[in-house]
Amino acid sequence: MSRMNAILAALVVAAMVAVVPSAKAVAPDGLVVASGSSAMWQSVALAAFNHGNCATAKVKVTPPCKHWTGSTKLNMEDQRPALVPSSRGGPGTNTTDAGNTWVVWDSAATPHYWLYVNVDSTIGNRCFFAVPQCLVIAPAGDTYAISSPALISTVLWGPDSALPTSIKDVLNTGVLVNAGASDIRAEDALFATCRANSKLGNGDPGFGDGTDGLGYNDNNASGTCVQYETKVGTKTVFSTLAELLGNSVETGYPGSTSSFHVNAFEVNDSTTALDDPFTGKATLTKTAWTTIDVGIDPIVFVFSRSGGQLAGLKNASNSQLQAVFSGTDCDASEFGLAAAPIYAYLREPLSGTYNTTEATVMRRPTETVPDHRVIGLSLEAKTAGVNPLKNTPCASGHGFRSRAIGTGQEVQSVQDSVTNNSLDGIGFTFFSFGNVSPLAASAHYGYITLDGVDPIAIPGTLNQELPGATTVCEGKGFPCSEAQIWGTSNLSFPNVRTGSYSAWSLLRWVTSVTNEVNVKDLLNASEEYVVDATPDYIPALAQPPGCSVSAHTCRDPGVQIFHTHYQQLDGDGKALGAAPGNGTFNAYGNPTGGDVGGDMGGCIKSTPLSGDFNFIQIGPGDACSNAAVR
Repeated sequence: MSRMNAILAALVVAAMVAVVPSAKAVAPDGLVVASGSSAMWQSVALAAFNHGNCATAKVKVTPPCKHWTGSTKLNMEDQRPALVPSSRGGPGTNTTDAGNTWVVWDSAATPHYWLYVNVDSTIGNRCFFAVPQCLVIAPAGDTYAISSPALISTVLWGPDSALPTSIKDVLNTGVLVNAGASDIRAEDALFATCRANSKLGNGDPGFGDGTDGLGYNDNNASGTCVQYETKVGTKTVFSTLAELLGNSVETGYPGSTSSFHVNAFEVNDSTTALDDPFTGKATLTKTAWTTIDVGIDPIVFVFSRSGGQLAGLKNASNSQLQAVFSGTDCDASEFGLAAAPIYAYLREPLSGTYNTTEATVMRRPTETVPDHRVIGLSLEAKTAGVNPLKNTPCASGHGFRSRAIGTGQEVQSVQDSVTNNSLDGIGFTFFSFGNVSPLAASAHYGYITLDGVDPIAIPGTLNQELPGATTVCEGKGFPCSEAQIWGTSNLSFPNVRTGSYSAWSLLRWVTSVTNEVNVKDLLNASEEYVVDATPDYIPALAQPPGCSVSAHTCRDPGVQIFHTHYQQLDGDGKALGAAPGNGTFNAYGNPTGGDVGGDMGGCIKSTPLSGDFNFIQIGPGDACSNAAVR
C-alpha cells in the first residue's frame, strides 16, 4: 500500500470511529435487592458472600466476592405518595424508612450484587407489593463509609471492602427492590398495617378489646384496610392521601428520632385483580409472586438484672407477660418477685417480632369461644395510641413502657435500661446470635423460660445467660455447627422443634416468580449456614438437600412442624386474601410452599392434614381451638 493510500485508510477508520456512538456503561446487576426482617439479616449476608465464592445464581458470577456494611443507613423510599393526584389530596412527598444495609458483589467487570436493608417485616412486604415498588436509595451526600465497628463480625466473613463506584452510582439514583424478607405471612403483614393505620378502638364487629385499630390514622375506621376505591351506594369513592399515610410510629429511645411509616398497601393471593391503594395500578396476582420458606425462629424474652428488680427472674407465664407488656402493671411482683417498678420495652406494631409475640403470647384475636372475643391482652391494651410511647406510666401506676424501632434498638433498650432509666427492663426479640450479642455471656442480662419451656436450651448455659460465640462454640467462636453447640446427638432449638415452645414463626421471603431462582439460591445457602456455621434458626428444608431422614444421612431434618393457616380478617370482618390452606409438604414433612392465609397465631401441628386449618392457639404449646371464623 502506498503512503497516500495508508493515510486515506487511516482517515476513513478515524471517521468511522467518530460516527459510532460510545458504548453506554452497563449498570451492575442486582440479583437480589431486598428489605425486611432483622432475623435473617446476618445469616443471609454470610450466604451471599459464601466464603468469597458468591451465592450461586442463574447467571454466571465471578468470584471472589467482597462485602460492605455502611456507617450510614440506606433508605427504603416509597414512591407512591407523590403519585396521588390533587383530586385525592395529593401529591404527597415520598416517605423513607431507614435501615442498616449489607451489599455483597462479585468481581465481574460489571458486578453482580446482592443487597439487604434491615427494616421490619411489614415494610419488607409493603415495599415489594407496592406499585411501583420501593427504591433502595442512599441519603443525600452519603460517603459510603464502612461501618465501624463492623455490623457483622469480621470473624465470620473478614473485613468489609470499599463499595465499588458503579454500585454507589446505582444507590445514588435508587434501585427497585425485588424481594421482601418477613417473619410473618404477607396476609398477616397486611393485617398488621391495617390495624396500625386506623382509628383507635373496636371494629365492626371487631373483637371487643379496643385494639382492632391502634390509632395511627384517625381517618380510617378501626382495623379496616384502605383500598383504592370503594362503592358507596352507586357512587365510587377514591381513597385520599390522608387515609393512605397515617402517622409514623415513633421511638421512645432517648435521643433517637427513629420512626417507621404505616403506609397502606395491598396483597393479592388470588387471581383476581386488585389495585394499589395509592396509584390504582394493578398489583401482582398470586401467579406472579411466590413465598419461599426459610426456617423457624423463636421469640426470646430478654431482660436486665443489674438493677436488682429482675435479678431473680427465671420464668414467666403468658398471663404474667400480658400483664406487664400490656401496661396493666409494670411491676416485678407480676413475676412473683419482690414489688418494684420495671420497664417494658415494645417493638413497633408493624414488625414481625411484635406481631408474632402478639399472636402467640399476648392477644389471640381470631378466637371466638363463648364470652371471649379475645384471649389474653394486647401489647397495646392500656396505652394504645400513645405516640411516642416513651417513659409512659403503666395503668397501675407502677413502672413504665417505652417503644423501640427495630431489633437493634429493642435489644439496646434492655441493655441500657439501668443506665437510662435506673430500673431493670424486659423486652423481646427473634433469636439470632447476632441479635442477642450485645447482651450475651453477661451476668447482667438473661432470658426467661416461657411457661417452663426454654426456647434456646443450649446444654450447660449458666444462669440463663444469653449465649455468646465463645461460650457456646468450644471457646473458639463462630463459625461452629449446631452439633458443636447443642451436642452431637442433638439438634438446634430442641423445644421449638417438638412444638412445646409456642412463641415462634416460620421466616419467609416474597419475590416475583421471575426472580425466584436467584432468591432460592441465596436462601438455600443460608439454610446450610445455619446448620454448619451460625445456627440462628431451624432450616426449612432437610440439610443437605436430598438426604434421607430415615437413613440418618441428614445433618438436620429441617422444619417438621407448622402453624395452621386461617382466614385473616380486618376490623370489619372483611377477608384479607383468599381462603386459607396449609400448602404442600415433602417426604420429610418439610413445608414446601403453596400455603395461603394468615398463620401467625395458628395452631402448632406436626402432621400436615388435608383441610386442617382455621385452628388457633388458645394457650401454650398445642392448646388449640377451631373457632377461628366469626
